[in-house]
Amino acid sequence: MQGAGRSPQRIFRRQDEVAGIRDARAKAQAEQAGMAAMAAAGKVARDAVPAAVQARDSGLLDGLGGLMPQAAQDASGGHGA
Repeated sequence: MQGAGRSPQRIFRRQDEVAGIRDARAKAQAEQAGMAAMAAAGKVARDAVPAAVQARDSGLLDGLGGLMPQAAQDASGGHGA
């Protein structure tokens, strides 16, 4: 009768077991977040290629190419090489 209201000891976990489980869950979450970030980066890269081709074909990159030497000169304090 004395032990009737108690839970059996086998359902309790030791602190080191709980810490191990929490650590494993944290690692799994970090890995999952990393995989999601890689998937997002892959999508961005996949979408960037057609955009770059379209920009090249429309002449946008040629127009930006003329600005690049000016921007580099401005960034170096206006002293060209």
